[in-house]
Amino acid sequence: SNVGNLLRVRARMAERLYAIHKLHANYGRVFSEWSAKEKEMGDGLQKAGHYLDSLAAGIDMPLEEEELFADQLKEYLFSAAALQGVCRRQEMLQLHVEKAETQIVSRITEKDNVHKGKTGLMTRLFGSVDTEEVRELKVNLLDQRIKEGHSSIKNAKEELIEFSTLALADIDRFQQQKVVDIRETLAGYVLLQIKMCRK
Repeated sequence: SNVGNLLRVRARMAERLYAIHKLHANYGRVFSEWSAKEKEMGDGLQKAGHYLDSLAAGIDMPLEEEELFADQLKEYLFSAAALQGVCRRQEMLQLHVEKAETQIVSRITEKDNVHKGKTGLMTRLFGSVDTEEVRELKVNLLDQRIKEGHSSIKNAKEELIEFSTLALADIDRFQQQKVVDIRETLAGYVLLQIKMCRK
């Protein structure tokens, strides 16, 4: 967020600075045309016009150098967006595990209800009661689904742990490198600004 704000402010400042310097080009043209009409002050006006033209032309190179620093910061902005994607993926894997666990709990509850002979509201209303064989089939089917659910939870947890481990290693590496690179980039940017101001 901070890098994004910095890039937006830098773009506005660069645009304004470019406009100011290009305005000097117009002044340079005015002084040059004025020098043609003046006899006594012609040389002075011509020199002032050339100076303003050189000032206007001198902004292109520093802005190109500044754009290189901005590109480095943009790369970190894209890297941060990629890390947000990694975090979203981890959250999705965690949600998958939680859904699988909830599904197991509901199946265990359903199995207990079948064991106890409890039936649903529709069955009670319409009066159909399951036989012992049907109840056994339902219990066996629920047992099988519960086993599949436990296997699914185990696989989902393993995937989550493996992904989280790799993601944390990538994030740690990014955090360590980020501090060094951004400090270096901003120091170079500051030195460029000092050089431009002196000029």
